[in-house]
Amino acid sequence: MARRRKGGSPTVSLFPFLSILACVIGVLTLLITAIALGQLDPAELARIEQQLVEQRERAERFAEAQTKVNALDTEVRDAKRRIAQFEADRDELDKLTAQAAQLTEQRDKLRAERDDPGGLVTESKKVAEQTAEAKAERDRLAKQLESVQQEIKDRKGPPAPPRVVVQPGGSGVGLQPTFIECGPAEVVVHVKPTPLRIRRADLPKSDAYLKLLDRIADAEKQTVVFLLRDKGVGTYYTARNIARQRFARNGKLPIIGAGPIDLTQFERQ
Repeated sequence: MARRRKGGSPTVSLFPFLSILACVIGVLTLLITAIALGQLDPAELARIEQQLVEQRERAERFAEAQTKVNALDTEVRDAKRRIAQFEADRDELDKLTAQAAQLTEQRDKLRAERDDPGGLVTESKKVAEQTAEAKAERDRLAKQLESVQQEIKDRKGPPAPPRVVVQPGGSGVGLQPTFIECGPAEVVVHVKPTPLRIRRADLPKSDAYLKLLDRIADAEKQTVVFLLRDKGVGTYYTARNIARQRFARNGKLPIIGAGPIDLTQFERQ
């Protein structure tokens, strides 16, 4: 019992009762916990402990990740701010660079006008360079010409192709032939004193060729003999068709070889 206070009214202290009540509640809590834990399976208890450990670890990882996310957010904001500042600085730098280029061009132009007012120095330099290049080219061509001339002297030329002798024969006995040589791109009319050369494309409108065919068509004993060179078949067909249109008698004779035509056998007749 508590001591009575001197000079006051008597009171009742509740401390021993509250202490006993708290102890009883604590004991009951321990008993309930012990009973509950005793009823749990050890495996289930281990699983619960493991879950508690995992939840605590996840909570720790979450807190750590949240801290990192907050730090990264701060870095991202700083990076965006720096990028915006960089873009502004780059635009300003581009403007300054363009201005510097313009000023440099103007400076170079003013220097050129100052050093060469009339452009004579620059033009003289160009002329001197062109002269030097022309002289070098002339020397190179001279050396090349000397080399070609020496090569021509040292080289033995190929022998000239043999003459192709046209022999009289066939069924045209008693006729006076006019020989027309058909090449790849032209015909050669063997007439005296100078053979007549006519391009293949000009045959339909060549007065000389058409008059020759008309004269042969009007003469009873005259005929045209086409001498077919290698690759001259197309020219032959063109010339022959025109001769037929003009009613000029004609025949053909293949020529073997690339040498000049020899018609001396017909001149002796």
